Amino acid sequence: MKILLQNILRFLVLLLVQVLVIDQLQLSIYCRPALYVYFFIALPVSIPRWAEFFIGFFVGLTLDSFANTLGINMAASLLLCYIRPLLIKAMVSDENIVPGFAPSLKTFGTGLYIRFISILVTIQHLLLFSIEAFSLVGWWNTLLRIIISSAVCIGIILVIEKTRKR
Repeated sequence: MKILLQNILRFLVLLLVQVLVIDQLQLSIYCRPALYVYFFIALPVSIPRWAEFFIGFFVGLTLDSFANTLGINMAASLLLCYIRPLLIKAMVSDENIVPGFAPSLKTFGTGLYIRFISILVTIQHLLLFSIEAFSLVGWWNTLLRIIISSAVCIGIILVIEKTRKR
């Protein structure tokens, strides 16, 4: 029950930060980090796949309704829910996964965790900005947006992980 409440609180905080702060700040046209990815990264591994997809659908739908983006965040969220367990299985051996295991800086270690979040955040931003642009005209601008937004998002996630209670 405690884990469920932590995840609900994490979702609400990240949603509010994404919608009320990040989406409202116009730092640059190249920097729009999707911090809600951290919610998916920190989900416990033991969550059933159907529940993970339902959560991804709900989170994406919620963000799309606030941002008026017609399914872009939902598509990116569902892709993350599909890739995340596969990536965890590829990076962590089965004997290291114990009940209640959730990806974090503490459980993965610094190098593996940075690789893990870098892959997920970059894939998410790649899909998000590619669908948004929906054109190969100005592909370098889209690529620059992906790189800068991913780097900022990864940095914010690492700061959050470093300041979390151990």
